Amino acid sequence: MSTPPGTSRKARILIVDDHPLLREGVMQLINRQRDLAACADAASLTEAQPALERHQPDLILLDLRLSGGDVLEFIKSSRARFPKVHILILSQHDEPLYAERTMRAGASGYVIKEEAPEEVLTAIRTVLCGETYVSRKIAALVLQRMVPSARPNGVPRLEDLTD
Repeated sequence: MSTPPGTSRKARILIVDDHPLLREGVMQLINRQRDLAACADAASLTEAQPALERHQPDLILLDLRLSGGDVLEFIKSSRARFPKVHILILSQHDEPLYAERTMRAGASGYVIKEEAPEEVLTAIRTVLCGETYVSRKIAALVLQRMVPSARPNGVPRLEDLTD
């Protein structure tokens, strides 16, 4: 999100993750930026809902696995109630299926936790600008699924596997 000339408004970010150390580190990373501010944090979906209502952030940086409810339902309901809020998933899971499901639910991006801090900031800014962001590793895996010649020999397609 680019700030209009003459204004100093920072994009407000709600961080939702069940690991306190990760939340604190991400908050510090964000708060060192000229254009970003961590407005609140939450350790669960139960805490995230009132924080979302109270702080009305521009973006929710959301872990995929949280207590207090279903993350996909949280994404859908948050987007329905607050259509201008952007949602960026920050997950340890590098499986494209997770990215696809969260983005179908209404997330604007998916970044894996193993990315460098600069890449997470790029993802945040990309999503704040209204664009979609997917980690390079996830994008490469999606392409492998779509293009048979890009798939390593003998590796079954995800849709060929049973639950």
